[in-house]
Amino acid sequence: MDPEKLRSCKVILVIGPAGAGKTSLLKLLTGEDLQVGHRLDHGTALPTVIHGTINDQSFVFIDSPGFGHSSSQPGEIEKQIHAMLGHFTRELGGIHGILYVQDIPLERELTGMQEATNFLRELAGRNFRFHITFITTKWDAVAPKVIRKCETKEEDLIRSRWASFRVGDEGGSRLVRHGIDCSEDDFETQQAGRQALLNNVMAYYVDTSIQHLTMPFSQLTYGEQGFKIATVTGQIIKVTGKVALAVGVLYGIGAAIASGVIVVSFSIRLY
Repeated sequence: MDPEKLRSCKVILVIGPAGAGKTSLLKLLTGEDLQVGHRLDHGTALPTVIHGTINDQSFVFIDSPGFGHSSSQPGEIEKQIHAMLGHFTRELGGIHGILYVQDIPLERELTGMQEATNFLRELAGRNFRFHITFITTKWDAVAPKVIRKCETKEEDLIRSRWASFRVGDEGGSRLVRHGIDCSEDDFETQQAGRQALLNNVMAYYVDTSIQHLTMPFSQLTYGEQGFKIATVTGQIIKVTGKVALAVGVLYGIGAAIASGVIVVSFSIRLY
């Protein structure tokens, strides 16, 4: 294993409430046929790891189950995410960024929204907020007569629930709107949406540096003992220690299968 290859990876955590469109966004961004909805193991939703390159830069996306997922026990999603992050924290000292995905047309307040925001606030301190991108999704599903209502909702989120992240301010988190349906929009529309994500989101993270995370000791122990990861082939694998995940990240599909972890491999360029 070449430690330099692992250190060159940009690790991006993707979180948000259940149903916000995290996996659909990554499906469009990477061009891979990702399964929307996380695999279950004895009723527990599991995270998925996606590895590939953007403009010759190696990226690892951690696609976490949505907070408020009906198949997860209280606190289980936090434990799964901490376990995944624990590996990268031990190897790299932290991660490079967080994409927080929020369904903007959703009319009612869900438990997962508060859980996701609380988790983000506890995980990412003041020094990290510049590396967080809030992505409001499903703008394509907003009827013209309720656009202003959704804009007001977005403004309210920025002023209240997301206030500590100083979204849009200098030194604060970033905000991007997204509205592409991978199952219904035509190819040209999808490509335009994908290019917008590359230009407005991923271009920023190509040059970003590692950001330190202070992981709870209990979760580091959990991650060291082993965690389970959903794969894009539908398998559920238990990973013990840090070697298998690192090998899978570095050497792609073949080595990952041998190590018990399967990741998606993609390669795209910015234009």
